[in-house]
Amino acid sequence: MRALVIGHRGMLGTDLMTHLAAEGHDAVGLDLPEIDITDRRQVMRRVSEAAPDVVFHLAAWTDVDGAEENEEQALLVNGEGTRNVAIAARDAGAALVAVSTDYVFPGTGGPYQEDSATDPIQAYGRTKLAGERLAELHAERNRAQLLHHAHHRREHLHHLGRDATGEHAAHLLGQCGLEILG
Repeated sequence: MRALVIGHRGMLGTDLMTHLAAEGHDAVGLDLPEIDITDRRQVMRRVSEAAPDVVFHLAAWTDVDGAEENEEQALLVNGEGTRNVAIAARDAGAALVAVSTDYVFPGTGGPYQEDSATDPIQAYGRTKLAGERLAELHAERNRAQLLHHAHHRREHLHHLGRDATGEHAAHLLGQCGLEILG
């Protein structure tokens, strides 16, 4: 499997690149400054050049407190950036695994399941939910949302669609300590 990991320098991206290499997969990692997910043309070009079977979209605005003060910028990254990656993955014929967060939920009634109602109570959660919805609109194959938060908390993979590539992608993420829902 040929994988493209966008946001490979973060904690999850670093772990995933290690697991991909250990499994013998051909993995390409991109992060700032090699790719700016808010630049649609650049994302289209870079994903096309990588010719992946699966795109792991791990890049995001992750400053929860900063999103409150800069919601428009956080939305550009987490919403429009995710849309750009979803469109590029679709056009490349690649499966998409996109990162989200438990902040898309209201903070009551957990633990959450894949069909739990979303209702974010802060800017970060609103921007990540916008990204989820845009990914669902634009991704054709094996849409998946990863609910990922700090290493000291429980992590989940919210798996919305399945095919052989997506099942293997979920397995690899499971090796990074993620619990697969559904």
